[in-house]
Order: sequence, then C-alpha cells, then structure tokens
Amino acid sequence: RAVSLGAWCSLLACGGGTLDQALLVSPVLDMEQLITAMMGWAGVTAAQLEAAGELPTDFGETLSWRYLQYARTHPLVVWDTPTAILYPEHDALTSRETVEAFVRRFRCRLTVLENAQHWLHTPEELSALHRWESSSVLV
Repeated sequence: RAVSLGAWCSLLACGGGTLDQALLVSPVLDMEQLITAMMGWAGVTAAQLEAAGELPTDFGETLSWRYLQYARTHPLVVWDTPTAILYPEHDALTSRETVEAFVRRFRCRLTVLENAQHWLHTPEELSALHRWESSSVLV
C-alpha cells in the first residue's frame, strides 16, 4: 500500500518484482509530468531550472534539475502486479488522464472518490478509504 509520492517510489522500486498485490492511494504515477506541471505553476523554464540546479517555489516545494533528470531517465516500464487505485476526483498532482492511461496500460482497477482532493483527510474520505481497502484486498 502506497500513497502519493510513495506510490511512484514503490512503482520504481518494485517494478520488476513479484508482489501479490498493490493498493495505491492518490498515487503520483508520472513524476516527470508532475515536476513539469509544478515548473509551470512556478513560471520556471527548463533552462532556468538547469542553470539554478534548485529553485524554491511560492507553494512550498523546491524544484530540482537533478530530480527532473532522474524522473526522465527512470520511467516505469514494467508493472505486472495486480493493482487497485483509489483516485480522488479533484487530485491536483495526478491528472485524470494520467491515471486512466496508467490503468489501461497496466490493467489496474480504478475507483474514483468523488469530491475528494489529493490528501484524503475528512471523516467521510477516510471512511471511504477504509471501505475501499477492505473491498480491494485480494484474498
């Protein structure tokens, strides 16, 4: 079970492995896409980021040229693990198109949590998360 950025790290770390199952919550599925989106939010070009190496943003994240290069050179190629994804309808970090493309490519099960944002935290969202986990675990 992995959440947000932990999902991307887990996908890379376990991509060639043999897991019985994976549960991904609000997953970051394309780090390069996320970093370039954040560059857009911050009004930073690739040339500016490359020249600076790292740039802090007004929204509290630091953009890193090395991290962007790592994401570009380490795409997820193999994912053969049965996977269920809980995707919040209004996730600002992973687009609906990205999650749907991932689901098609790797044959995952997708559940969209309506009216939810990236960080699930309200009592209703947490209740839905627990129900999803219970119904998604393969026995």
